[in-house]
Amino acid sequence: MSQGGWIAPLVATVSEDVTFAVSMSGAGVAPDEQLMYEEINNITDMGTYRLVADHKMPI
Repeated sequence: MSQGGWIAPLVATVSEDVTFAVSMSGAGVAPDEQLMYEEINNITDMGTYRLVADHKMPI
């Protein structure tokens, strides 16, 4: 997953050189929750049972 959806708005708020930012698909959750979701699915995709993935990376 790209983190551009988090960084672009942040930069737009702190930079005097950026007038605005356009977000085509901003996340609806915090970055840590987004990354946790990604890792659980990566673990599951590697063939590990979902129960194990949820235990190792609880949300």
